[in-house]
Amino acid sequence: MALHVRFEARLDRLADALISELAAPMGSPLAMQDVIVPSLGVARWLQQRVARRLGVSAGWQPQFAGRYLWRLL
Repeated sequence: MALHVRFEARLDRLADALISELAAPMGSPLAMQDVIVPSLGVARWLQQRVARRLGVSAGWQPQFAGRYLWRLL
């Protein structure tokens, strides 16, 4: 599992980077990528933007930072 941290002032640029990452084929078609989001609203917005660009929003799941870290521990 690799962790990619990306800093950007504009949310739309982060969304475009995520979309380009999701468009690349992964090893397994059923593998899920965790994406850390700050709020439920941002998660919903990202899901809509990914679906609009790629046709479907699949292969990733939004996670809050606290839940993600708790699951890792």
